[in-house]
Order: sequence, then C-alpha cells, then structure tokens
Amino acid sequence: MSGFDQGIIEMQRAQIASRDDTTTVIIFYLLVALIATVWIFRDARARGKSGCAAAMIVIVATFWSGIGLLIIVICTWILIRPSVDASRRNFQDAIDILTSGQQLPNELPSGVVPAPSPDEYLKDLEQRHDPPGPPESSDMP
Repeated sequence: MSGFDQGIIEMQRAQIASRDDTTTVIIFYLLVALIATVWIFRDARARGKSGCAAAMIVIVATFWSGIGLLIIVICTWILIRPSVDASRRNFQDAIDILTSGQQLPNELPSGVVPAPSPDEYLKDLEQRHDPPGPPESSDMP
C-alpha cells in the first residue's frame, strides 16, 4: 500500500471515531437534560409552583440553544425558586383559617357565586323528598 492509501484509511478511521464521540456527547447531553427536567419538575411541584411550566422552560432551553442555556436555566431556577417553608406556610395558613371558625366576610369577591351551606342543602333535600308510600303497580286493577 502506498502512503496515500494509508492516509485515506486513517482519515476514515478518524471520521468514524469522531462520529462515535459525537453520538456519545449527544446521548450524554440528552441524559443531563432529562435529569434536569425531572428534577426541576419535581422541585417546582414540591414548592407549590407549576411543574409543567418549569419543565417546558428546560425543554425549550435544551433544544433551542444547547448546554449553555440549560446550565443558565438550572442556575436561575436554583437562585429564584421559592422556599419550601413559605409555600407550606401559606398552605398551613389557609388550613388554619378554614378550621379556626372565623367568620367569613359578608361580601364575596367578584365572580364568586355563593352556594348553600351543607345544612341548608340537606334541609332543601328533605323538603323536596316525597314521603315513602306503597309502591304503585300497574298489574293490579
């Protein structure tokens, strides 16, 4: 074999090795993006935020600009995410208000339709209920 033929063979081997390296990098990148998406989704849900919205931002960052924007999105989420204690405290405050027996305001916000209380609803059902009587049968004359 001449030196020229060996050079072409070496170039083909380098091309195949480069293709394998590129495939490995792409698989690694997609794996990192998947792990980041799942983590941010779960973290957002645990903090009382929309997990789907956070995951969509990661997915768009992944396919739009690459690893650089993905890292920026992850770091930004870590910096601006709400604390878990604050979201749980807001939830606990709502539960405390509901269970404390405090009077609700006389006026409802616009767009809210008042509904009967459970006692009013049951009284209305009792009033509308027909008293039980003998079953009617069409077989008897």
